[in-house]
Amino acid sequence: MSDLGADAYRFSFGWTRLQPNGRGPLDRGGVDFYDRLLDELHEAGVSPFATIFHWDLPDDYADGWLDRQTALRLGEFAGM
Repeated sequence: MSDLGADAYRFSFGWTRLQPNGRGPLDRGGVDFYDRLLDELHEAGVSPFATIFHWDLPDDYADGWLDRQTALRLGEFAGM
């Protein structure tokens, strides 16, 4: 990215990568993935701009945003 002259990178935290079932503790592999991503961006002088959610609902939330529990669980996830 820095070779292209980009000084910023927008990405989304994958809820299903960090919490495959949409609840419970964070998945260590998912945390490590984002830790490495952020380290590499910083080392390249690229500013990260993260979005907390982007189209990846856990399977347990089949009714999506029509179910209030989805928003409550996303709030819990965002607070981790």
